[in-house]
Amino acid sequence: MPRFSLVIPTRNRANTLYYTLKTCLNQKEFDDYEVVVSDNGSTDGTEEMVNKLADKKIKYFKTNEVLSMTDSFNFAASKAVGEYQMFLGSDDGIFTYGLYTLNKILNITKVPLICWKTCVYIWPDFENMPFMSNRCHLMDYTNKVITIESTDGLVRSVLGYEKSFLDLPSIYARSAVHVDLLNELHTKTGFIFDSISPDVYFGFAISAVVNYYVNIGIPIILSGNSPKSTGTLGKYKPDSTSITEFFELNKEKGRETKGKFYSYGITRAPIDSIITDDFTCAKKNLNAFKDIEICYKKHIRAIADQCFTSCNYLGNEGRVLFISELEKIRSVIMSDDELKNEYDSSVLDINNYTFYPEDAATFATFDGKRGYVIIDGSQFDIENIYDIILFSEKLMYNKKRIDKYLHWFELWEAQLVDILAKLKEYNRIGFIGAGLFCEFLLAQVKQRKQNEQYEIFLFDNNSEKWGKKMCGFVINSPREIMSRNLDAIIITSPSYYEQIYNDVKNYTCNIKFVDIFNFKDRQIMDYRIYENRMKPTIQTHKELS
Repeated sequence: MPRFSLVIPTRNRANTLYYTLKTCLNQKEFDDYEVVVSDNGSTDGTEEMVNKLADKKIKYFKTNEVLSMTDSFNFAASKAVGEYQMFLGSDDGIFTYGLYTLNKILNITKVPLICWKTCVYIWPDFENMPFMSNRCHLMDYTNKVITIESTDGLVRSVLGYEKSFLDLPSIYARSAVHVDLLNELHTKTGFIFDSISPDVYFGFAISAVVNYYVNIGIPIILSGNSPKSTGTLGKYKPDSTSITEFFELNKEKGRETKGKFYSYGITRAPIDSIITDDFTCAKKNLNAFKDIEICYKKHIRAIADQCFTSCNYLGNEGRVLFISELEKIRSVIMSDDELKNEYDSSVLDINNYTFYPEDAATFATFDGKRGYVIIDGSQFDIENIYDIILFSEKLMYNKKRIDKYLHWFELWEAQLVDILAKLKEYNRIGFIGAGLFCEFLLAQVKQRKQNEQYEIFLFDNNSEKWGKKMCGFVINSPREIMSRNLDAIIITSPSYYEQIYNDVKNYTCNIKFVDIFNFKDRQIMDYRIYENRMKPTIQTHKELS
């Protein structure tokens, strides 16, 4: 079994796929991976191009008939055999030291789901916004070494429009997923992908399978945007042959777009069908997210804002288009009682939007304060994603810089080892604070086969958690601490350390209170996020009384 599978579903994109494959085959200092090309009935010479590359790492498969995108993704997934898998579009690329970096981090964290923020490259022939073509946006997140994120909290934020659906842990260009999680998802539903947008559906579905995931501060994949990208065509050319075929194939499988706005022709805001259809489908398939609903007041604003985004760089023409879209949105709202009750008229007021003049559009989206490094490929004779990745390697993601970044993971590992060593001193240990860090710590205990050396009992102040399990351990009320004959009690919540201590100290009596965070210089390291520019945030903690 190879360590990684790079899975590329494709259809009639031989010209961009060639450069995508070149990035996959140009991985430095790491060689244990496969590249799965899943050809969904291409007729443009894709098979011949792959054969000419003649690389043993590439495994080429072709469907017997043209499949819907969702079925194509499931077909592609069935051909991959790697321990960790990630999907790339056939206009995306993987950074030169991507797998080297990912392998180093996974060796330390041992997590089944790891995510990153993507960077974006606009291919030169991207005609919909010509002033953006052949530009690469590189994001610098290296000030954030690691974040342990709650999947439930993330889904709530996405449905409340506090975060984008692009923040979901999708296997498509934004995360690496362990095969055990994929098998679990397949066992529960009979497939890995479903709904209209398989990548976004996966982000919701995998969030129903795991409670947390790890976010890292360095990108692994560069997301490409080309004229044949399905998302691009759906937004700018919804009547194109490719999009018509896309919807017809989905319809044959019973996957029809049900979004309140998209189905009425407001195609400039695909967020409607993406959020509505994919979330609802995942919720039903996995019987999950029972108390999470779409916030339609914010939903309406998001639809209007996305329509505006697609128009505001087109000057006067964009203003006319946007007015037309606002009228469509208003008509949908007035015909739907649920939307009408959430309606805020200011959202549809054209006077609340400021348009960029056409001659200023080139610089409209560029803001250095956001941590962008923007490369204009035309200034460096760059015309494809392979060359822009080589340039990016020299500029930002060179091995020296990556190794400096990885050094902080080694420090992170050293402190984790120290914590686990502390646990070995006791036979019966009570963990209190059944939150994200506790779950992460319990997973590390199991993965490092240290759970045979002591017994662990789990407690939490939240009565809603009592009786539920975390990593196989039942969560109990703190009132049961005294009856468990414990040798030690450990608070496993760095954020609420003192609060929990004050709440439970009356139940601990003669039980030893072990401070796993402060045992070095009385300091606490917040495992949720390290934010101090290439080094961890250290917060001094008060001495416990």
